[in-house]
Amino acid sequence: MMGELLASFRGLPVASLHLDDLWANPQRLAAAAARWAEQLAVSADQVLDAVPGLFAGRPAVLTHGDFAPVNILTDGMTVTGLFDFEAVRLADPLFDPAWWAWSVSFSGPGVLETAWPPFLAGADIDPAEPRLSERVHALQVLRMMEQLARGNLVPGIADIVTDRLDAALT
Repeated sequence: MMGELLASFRGLPVASLHLDDLWANPQRLAAAAARWAEQLAVSADQVLDAVPGLFAGRPAVLTHGDFAPVNILTDGMTVTGLFDFEAVRLADPLFDPAWWAWSVSFSGPGVLETAWPPFLAGADIDPAEPRLSERVHALQVLRMMEQLARGNLVPGIADIVTDRLDAALT
């Protein structure tokens, strides 16, 4: 159901909205990510070098920006709502799925592996899409870098994100 909610959200009209489109422009995104990496003193060259080729020519869609189970309302049986819209932006269609997967990966062994295929199906994303896992990984790394570079995460959360970023870059 979360995938279906995401597919519906991506389809909302955006013409009259003034949204950040950094994540919809691979060249600008790569440049911003290079600044984040420098600020954080992390070596992410392999990911940064791949960004323009991974995302060139892909569509930009409305993204929630923090699409994670914690921001989904449910009555226990169905999804009833979505909240926390402070990070809404235009981005690659895989931006929200990448962050959803990152969030769900904290749930314990096997949860993401079990939930990922039906989530993709609900979101109308082809699991056989070429370079899917590479794009998801790059988006997760860049999003972690963005969050850490902003410097507004509480210390315990910042430590977790830093550890995850380090693991993703090794």
